[in-house]
Amino acid sequence: MTELIIHLAIVIILTFILNIPAGYFRENYRKMSWQWFLILHSPIPLIILLRLSLDISYYYIPILVVVAVLGQWVGSRPVRKYILNNLKKSPDEERV
Repeated sequence: MTELIIHLAIVIILTFILNIPAGYFRENYRKMSWQWFLILHSPIPLIILLRLSLDISYYYIPILVVVAVLGQWVGSRPVRKYILNNLKKSPDEERV
């Protein structure tokens, strides 16, 4: 039982970490483009491989999906804040 918990924790943590850069890079592409789609789904084969190699049941896939979405969201935050801050600046502020 404790081995399952440790393996599940490893998969959850790595799922989150693998999706942070994917969320960061995804923000640089037009939504629903093939590049956006490719970046969005790029961590999935690694997560599947990790899940199968650590013998984690498919019952935990919904948890991993939620963690992956959170990782993508966390990764996209810096890019979105940067874009919003640059769009809010007026031309007078750029001269200073």
